[in-house]
Amino acid sequence: MKQKTGRKLLSFLLTLAMVVGLMPGMGLTAYAAPTETLLTTITSTGKEQANYSTEGVATVSFSYSSGGSSAYTASWGWWGYGWSATVTPADGYTITKCVFYDDANRTATDSEAPFVVETTEGDKTPQVNGTPIQAYTSKGITKIEVYGYATPAAALDPVSYMAWNGTTLVEKTSDDACTDYTVVTADTTTFEDGKWYVVSNSVTVSSRITVTGTVNLILCDGATLTASKGITKVLRSTAETPLTSTRKSEEQANSTPAVILMWQALAAGRAVQAAAP
Repeated sequence: MKQKTGRKLLSFLLTLAMVVGLMPGMGLTAYAAPTETLLTTITSTGKEQANYSTEGVATVSFSYSSGGSSAYTASWGWWGYGWSATVTPADGYTITKCVFYDDANRTATDSEAPFVVETTEGDKTPQVNGTPIQAYTSKGITKIEVYGYATPAAALDPVSYMAWNGTTLVEKTSDDACTDYTVVTADTTTFEDGKWYVVSNSVTVSSRITVTGTVNLILCDGATLTASKGITKVLRSTAETPLTSTRKSEEQANSTPAVILMWQALAAGRAVQAAAP
């Protein structure tokens, strides 16, 4: 009976899978897992090295027990008692494993975060997950191979806006909306040529903003941008009024600005303010 019931259940599941597969608009999407590659190799070069790799994808930082200390030699690399070195990814990267090399190129692998190599106050032998690379033989760590993959950037939400086409305002929505942009924050101090920037809320930049070339700036509904230390190569001080279908903004009418300013909609409350030069 158990065998027959199992066969009936299997037959039912197979039939259901076939029916679902035939339904219009339905299907299974296969997602490829990220491919693990060697991202970088961090080589010991000095005591307490806080070193980003050449590629800028990972860093190693040191911490100590109450009686711990570390040192560096060209032959042993990092060594000492009661220290630990932790490898962390830079923004945009995911680490899947780290391979730690001792002074004789013996290795130990850590495949789960946090990625740490350490010693105890009583034994300078480097350990990974509590296991010495080579007990009473390994003296230090000379390099770390970092494996993983680049983390795909999250897709940005489209931002609609009003743009001046030389005659009138044109609403850019749907396929014409902006999808490749940088969100302006208090840390945004450089606007680069040809790029798009979006002010999604009220932002105050306390450092001077520098503009290179021509950039496109979108102010979302109710958003303001205040540059406390001023803006280089842009109109210095302005309190904007809403654009209308028959009037250009002062910047567009009277000059060739470094910033092409656009609004998300025709409503009051838009402002770009800058301190005097």
